[in-house]
Amino acid sequence: MRRSIAVCTLALVTAVGCGKTEPTTPAAPASGSTSAAKPMHPAAATAMQFLQASAAGDLSKATGLLTPVAVEQLNKQGMTIAPLNVESPKFIMTRFLVTEENEAAVEFAMQFQIEGEQQEFHGCCVMKNIGADWRLAGVIIDPGNGMEPVVQNYEQELSPPTTNPANTVANPAGGQVPQTAQSPDVPQQR
Repeated sequence: MRRSIAVCTLALVTAVGCGKTEPTTPAAPASGSTSAAKPMHPAAATAMQFLQASAAGDLSKATGLLTPVAVEQLNKQGMTIAPLNVESPKFIMTRFLVTEENEAAVEFAMQFQIEGEQQEFHGCCVMKNIGADWRLAGVIIDPGNGMEPVVQNYEQELSPPTTNPANTVANPAGGQVPQTAQSPDVPQQR
């Protein structure tokens, strides 16, 4: 199994708790066209709609499928959802998990081509039931090839990436050598 499943499970256990697996309904690839696939759980259907809208660049529709807390966080920070920027992706639901009564995870595979070469990566949509609707709270993408997964929790404040946020020895603040808590030349007071 791909690392995305482990990452998704770890993220869900941390964020929303443990739960049970519901049998997945085999899903036809979700692309721009509709097909006669068996009906899927509403959380899975919403996740696929979000992925399709993001891939198509329909950010208004994608944003409308987020939880209210996620929309509030994006608006508060003046941010939008980034489009996927790939042509004709196909999304396939690979597994559906109900973690709690009002929370679920939808694992998926995304297939696409770059410069004529077939690509695939896996991910997981973290879903919450808001009222009578399922909405997306976050996405985990595993690009594969040994790269770290990308975790996007839309319900938390988004911060710009930094190269070394801890200012560790490899990158001390202001280029200064870090100091210890106490100087060894000063007697300790107890």
